[in-house]
Amino acid sequence: MDTHIFKNIFQKERIKNWILIFAAYTAFFYSSFIFGSAVLIGRTSDFVQYLRLLAGCIVLAILICAFGFFKAKYVFLLTSAGALAGIIQMLWIFGAGNNSGWEDLAGFAGFLVFLAGGFAAGVIAQIAYIVYKRIKN
Repeated sequence: MDTHIFKNIFQKERIKNWILIFAAYTAFFYSSFIFGSAVLIGRTSDFVQYLRLLAGCIVLAILICAFGFFKAKYVFLLTSAGALAGIIQMLWIFGAGNNSGWEDLAGFAGFLVFLAGGFAAGVIAQIAYIVYKRIKN
């Protein structure tokens, strides 16, 4: 087995950088969800619910940052763009002032749709890039 590939991926500098990127993503997602639910919707939660939300944000950040760490740059970038667009759309729905009771579900479902769309576009772009590189060489 060729360990040269793993030496390039698991360099100390890369790991430190990606841990910082992961922490930034986790903080961004967590603060966005807390701002949306607590401030815009006005929903109160207990400590356990905040911990569950934090765990979900950690898992989401790990999944997105893993693509960047393993050098799937198009998947990472387009999934990040989809997540950002989803957060903006979710906060837009939360702040619209329509308090029918469905805005939290609709906002989060919209976030998931944008996230999945960004992921799908990233996978397609990454596959196209790999195919292009193989054809070129």
